[in-house]
Amino acid sequence: MGLRVGLTGGLASGKTYVSEELERLGCFVVRADALGHAVLMPGGEAYDAAVREFGAGILDPDGAINRRLLAAAVFGHPVQLERLNSFVHPPVRERTQRALADFFAREPDGIAVVEAAILIETGSWRSYDKLIVAICTPEQQIERAMKRDGVSRE
Repeated sequence: MGLRVGLTGGLASGKTYVSEELERLGCFVVRADALGHAVLMPGGEAYDAAVREFGAGILDPDGAINRRLLAAAVFGHPVQLERLNSFVHPPVRERTQRALADFFAREPDGIAVVEAAILIETGSWRSYDKLIVAICTPEQQIERAMKRDGVSRE
């Protein structure tokens, strides 16, 4: 079987840059964050549970979950964050495993990279042959996060 690589790192540490370069070099890349967005979309596996748990106040007028409102409801509230993770993580893991199985069925000697922010925290890193950790200075992280999210340093 091919090579399974986990790619992780802190907020705005350069994971996406690294994954894009690896993809450019021919690796198959699965972006867990994109899968997390997908499972929270209307019709996604975690949508109904998230709306039941956090209420209609997290919805945009079109019925989509407003990620900033959802983040405000869970971050800084460990119990709420754990509830959200219990809805989101299982279907993200399932989608990741399906994507890897499909890829390796086509490319048995290929290299697949799973980009995910919390591989270490969840213990998921153990399921990969190799692990890449993207790092940068704290100042670079702040600058990247400000630019990416359109927010001030404060």
